[in-house]
Amino acid sequence: MLRLFLVLSLWLLPSLSIASSFYVFIDDQKIFLSDIEVLPPFVEKAQAFIQGKSFSVLNKTQDRYGDAYAELFFDSQILQEALLERGWARRISGGKYKENEKAAITKRLGLWGLPEYEVKQANVVGKDIGSFQVVKGKVFGTYLAKKVLYINFDKDWKEDFTILIEKKDLRKMSREGFSPENLHGKTVMVRGLVEKYYGPMIKVIDINQLEILNDF
Repeated sequence: MLRLFLVLSLWLLPSLSIASSFYVFIDDQKIFLSDIEVLPPFVEKAQAFIQGKSFSVLNKTQDRYGDAYAELFFDSQILQEALLERGWARRISGGKYKENEKAAITKRLGLWGLPEYEVKQANVVGKDIGSFQVVKGKVFGTYLAKKVLYINFDKDWKEDFTILIEKKDLRKMSREGFSPENLHGKTVMVRGLVEKYYGPMIKVIDINQLEILNDF
């Protein structure tokens, strides 16, 4: 028997992730949906969507608190993919499902058509400090300090939106193919918690938070 619950909260886990509190019970085990969060306006739609479906649990992992995370498979599809394609959820961590989410963003489906969740432009994200956002903008320049890489989106670094990457995370991202030297003039999209650091700032600790865009 499958039951679905939502608790309107998020919490920080080690290694980037903000874990969604959207979960299901399968065979009396609580399973959180890995890598995505279902947003409150679309919980009822997600609940209706899963009714009557049988799920298989794939790629199950546990965090240090003992909570289980997994992909849920049904009718030749992953539940995470189905929710992202409809715009009822967004990616939080990991590199999976980018194309599923991209299609919904392009068509402004679901949450992507709502002001509070739509992709924010870098020059206006200052009003969203304290919330998780997806932000898009053109890189003005980068500055590598002793312990931190700053990616700036305007010439006034004290006021503009900034991406901050600590050296330890930069080394890991570089091994995975990230090259800050090639960012100047590129349009990028980043996701994470918007914090106040002079201007608005998102701290990146995982390469999958950051995407270099072409025509998207």
